[in-house]
Amino acid sequence: MKFYNSLKNGGYLVMGKSETLISEARHIFEDIHLEERIFRKKNAAKI
Repeated sequence: MKFYNSLKNGGYLVMGKSETLISEARHIFEDIHLEERIFRKKNAAKI
């Protein structure tokens, strides 16, 4: 998930109509607009 690491916390992911978010990534992105496939990266916990 190289793209995930390069995306800033709170950054947006916009996917094309033929793309889907894999189930493994559903917990690290929050849905903004499902129909338009817009997601936002959740803030990573600081350790």
